[in-house]
Amino acid sequence: MEICSFGCGQEGKYQLKNGKWVCSDSLNKCPERRRVNSSTKRTIRYRECKYCKKQLAFHGNLHEETCYLNPENLKLCPRCGNPIKDYKHAKTCSCQCANSLFKHIGPDHWNFKGDECSDYRSICFKYHGSKCLICGEKNTVHAHHIDEDRSNHKLENLVPLCLNHHHYMHSEFKVLIEEKILSYIEEFKMKNRAGSLIGKISALHAEVEGSNPSLVHQR
Repeated sequence: MEICSFGCGQEGKYQLKNGKWVCSDSLNKCPERRRVNSSTKRTIRYRECKYCKKQLAFHGNLHEETCYLNPENLKLCPRCGNPIKDYKHAKTCSCQCANSLFKHIGPDHWNFKGDECSDYRSICFKYHGSKCLICGEKNTVHAHHIDEDRSNHKLENLVPLCLNHHHYMHSEFKVLIEEKILSYIEEFKMKNRAGSLIGKISALHAEVEGSNPSLVHQR
């Protein structure tokens, strides 16, 4: 009786082309052979990419060819000057740089900001505060367009609302909070008109006193 040539001690049932006997119809089914294979660890040699210093498998030459720090691929961010990792597709190194750059490219851009704030969220929060008008929530607040025209950024058309109450205004629950919002806007308009009138009167007084020094009040 032939014994398995791979050390399992079982009867050799099949002879391989090299003359050795194996206990199963497949070499990998031999229990001793499987034990040896599972205990053997593959040794992988690593080295550093000469551009970005990333640890690579020894045969990883493809990385160096496509590395973003390779002089042939190097592309600098026009905003901060840092290398762009996704040099094939991205125009800046980060979302922050993209937002900063493309908000100032010109008045025709959809998110352009001029010398004064023209972003409707900033307008809303500057003049109406950054808390929900209904519940006072301040962590997640949206700027709601009352007439639902997203191109109308007038002060009287914007109010701060939390996520929940913003959904109210775009659903059948609108009736529960709409009256409070409209009352606030009417009050806001009245304050603005009063403030504008006071400003005009003050400017008129300053103009009169400047052109007629004798009218300046003595203290």
